[in-house]
Amino acid sequence: MDGAIAGSGLGSAVPPPAPTASEGGVCGDLLAIYGDEWAPLIEELVASSPAAASLVHGQTHWAAVARNAVMLANRTDGANAYLGLAFALLHDCARKVDGDDPQHGARAAHRLIELEPLLPRPLTERDRARLIDALIRHDCGTTSDDPVIGVCWDADRLDLGRVGVELDPTYFSTIVGETLAELALFRCAGYVSNPERRFEGKLTVYRGNAGQDPRLGLSWTLDRKTAHWYALSWLPDMGSPPDGPEPVPTVWSATVSAEGLLAYYNRLGEQEVIPEPDALEDVVVEMRLPSRDRMGDSEWIAALHSLANKPTSLE
Repeated sequence: MDGAIAGSGLGSAVPPPAPTASEGGVCGDLLAIYGDEWAPLIEELVASSPAAASLVHGQTHWAAVARNAVMLANRTDGANAYLGLAFALLHDCARKVDGDDPQHGARAAHRLIELEPLLPRPLTERDRARLIDALIRHDCGTTSDDPVIGVCWDADRLDLGRVGVELDPTYFSTIVGETLAELALFRCAGYVSNPERRFEGKLTVYRGNAGQDPRLGLSWTLDRKTAHWYALSWLPDMGSPPDGPEPVPTVWSATVSAEGLLAYYNRLGEQEVIPEPDALEDVVVEMRLPSRDRMGDSEWIAALHSLANKPTSLE
């Protein structure tokens, strides 16, 4: 990921204009998203589902959830876009009413078992179990550590705006879903600042993390040293080797126009800014700590400590 990286595509989860239905009653947008291999399942669901024609839980909603599922799966490690697409078609197919229908998830799971032969390819035993779980519990208001289930639930919840429900980040399972929900709140509030401060022109901003795409998070800073500190803050104890794959402390820089800022905070002296993800330009690696296997332990630990001095306010 060294060098400039392309746009995030993380601007919003708002679906496109309402789709049109084909002569057979199948939403044209669904066919465009899924393709011919999904046509047998789609046609069966549209013919048999009480909810297919609903303006709230019908095909338009299925299409929005499908788009969200593909977007989230492509940005979530361990997720599966195929299972997300299956969930999008099935999760509300057994609804009897648009209002309270607490058993519709369980009925959708039964429909999966009945209609599995119509899926483009067979499910593994594990994937079938996860998809059944996602269907049964998708309206319970919980989150999941399983990336497959989390993507399914987040894809559905990102479309809650269609019924006037404000997105709550605490009900999202994936980093991308949570980020999009938080962005929705910032956009609704308009520009906020503490202390009050306005900016003009182009700004250089920094973000420290463990090496992942920096646009999947919200917070950036105007101060490079603050970003350095956050790049290393994943360590529970400076110098202790992490469990699992080794993160790579990385500081990123980018430019953003003042008009692209949603918020500015300096209560902790960190000069934090919240930019619109799609307003970020020229996103590049500013600093990356060499891999631990290229340095002796003492050198690596010394490098961590030397970069981990959190600055005071630079206001």
